[in-house]
Amino acid sequence: MLLRCYDGVSGSIIILLRSLAFSDFIRTFATMNKNINLKIVWALCGVAILLLFCTQAYWLYNQYQYSLDKTVDQFKEDCDKTFRDVFKTYKLQADKGHKKHTFKTKIETKFDTKKVQKAVTTLSFWDNKKYLGKVQKIGITSDDAYELYSRYAAFREHKPTAATYQPYLDKKGYGKIEGFRQVNYPDVFLDSHFEVTGQWTRTVTVRYQTNPMFRQGIAFEVMMSPVPVLRSMLWQLIGSLLLFVILVGCLYYLVKTIVVQKRIDAIRHAFLKNMIYEMKQPSNNKNSDESAISIGSIAFYYTQNELRCAHERVIVTSRQAEILRMLATHPNQLVERESILNEVWGDDSYSNSLALNVQITYLRRALSSDASVSIEAVIKKGYILRTPTLP
Repeated sequence: MLLRCYDGVSGSIIILLRSLAFSDFIRTFATMNKNINLKIVWALCGVAILLLFCTQAYWLYNQYQYSLDKTVDQFKEDCDKTFRDVFKTYKLQADKGHKKHTFKTKIETKFDTKKVQKAVTTLSFWDNKKYLGKVQKIGITSDDAYELYSRYAAFREHKPTAATYQPYLDKKGYGKIEGFRQVNYPDVFLDSHFEVTGQWTRTVTVRYQTNPMFRQGIAFEVMMSPVPVLRSMLWQLIGSLLLFVILVGCLYYLVKTIVVQKRIDAIRHAFLKNMIYEMKQPSNNKNSDESAISIGSIAFYYTQNELRCAHERVIVTSRQAEILRMLATHPNQLVERESILNEVWGDDSYSNSLALNVQITYLRRALSSDASVSIEAVIKKGYILRTPTLP
């Protein structure tokens, strides 16, 4: 029942989340199918949350079963106490309402030396020289004789009913006695017998001999209500559901954020692609060649971030164009690293210094169309743009 409630509430929450953001989820899932890595991450996160949910549900189930078993154990103790209280009450009434009785017991014990087994004891009973009967059982002792006669004396004129025991159980908060019946048992037993059945609830079948001398007794069933157990586990259930909802919400928000970021990256990529395409188109400005900086046979258009050599065109980034401009304005001269870093990046930090090394590598590739042009590095000082000198 606990897991059914758990599944029902969690299912309702999932349906609510679906109704609130179903269209966003569909768009997110459609975008996710285009990216296999994102799909794998989504699947792994989903499996992790599902495993966490199953683990939590299994823990709650075991906690529920443990609480029910504790309730059953407590019921057994209370039931034994109830039987003792009723027995004492009937015994006092029997002692007050009758004359003095002379009780005799004959004990016979037989041993079989050929077989290794417990001795068979026979207890014979007389009341005021009237033979009552005998009890023959393996393991029964002389100490049990008094218990047998006491129950006989207490219950020979009193037949207990369900109403006899119900008030005692009501005080302890147990359910209603069902199927109460008088039973003639085939064997003698002095202790109460309990049989527990059920998985989500517990039904306890109680068997007790009120007059074991004649194997007479009672039997009834009591169902353990799961409501107190569920009430004691209410905060655990709410906490588990809240944790599950938070994890699902975080996963959904994380994946949605990644998808949105990928959309932004796709838009940025398309924009840069269109911009580069436009920049590669022939310029309509007739004076554009006049602003070119000559680097060997390469024409460098600073304003367009473009290098031209014959029919070959190379587009560089604005930062690379800025670095090349500083080197091209001082050909065959040392340009210090600190000057480039402060001019292009604004400071000469270690990370910017590493970035400068990368940009120089890209510029060398961009200038590779003219073998006479190169960028020479002077360790710990700067760079020199080597170009052919004019005669």
